[in-house]
Amino acid sequence: MSQSAPAVAYPIARSVRLAGWLLLVAAMGLGALLAWFFWGAPAGSFSAVLVPAVWLLSAAWAGWFWWQSPQGTLVWDGYRWSYKPLCGAASGPGGIRIHLDWQRSLWVRWQADDRSQMGWFWLEQRHAPMQWADLRRALYAPSASSPPTSTP
Repeated sequence: MSQSAPAVAYPIARSVRLAGWLLLVAAMGLGALLAWFFWGAPAGSFSAVLVPAVWLLSAAWAGWFWWQSPQGTLVWDGYRWSYKPLCGAASGPGGIRIHLDWQRSLWVRWQADDRSQMGWFWLEQRHAPMQWADLRRALYAPSASSPPTSTP
């Protein structure tokens, strides 16, 4: 009989590190845009208006993405995942898929089994260092099909 990973509740919070990465990418884009303006943008062309507009929309979208990032608790009960948002009702059971693993941070997608809810979560070790190892075990452990039933 295989042993399931231990139960864990892990906090989901806005990531300062992710905000830094988004700002860095936006700043690099702005630098490229300014260089293009100084060394080759055709004066009065449509692209001289379109390119800055696209950069501005992209930077605004990145800021909105970070500001709207989910907050709450990701819960592994030993058999299934659930998500409890900071505000609102807890979800039903669901599944997790890891999309990026940088050892001290993870980008995962959670989806309810009934497909009614879905969320992208950026998880960082520094949000709950004592539970980080248990979270990683739960994410990588083969899932058990159902809770054990007791027999008299």
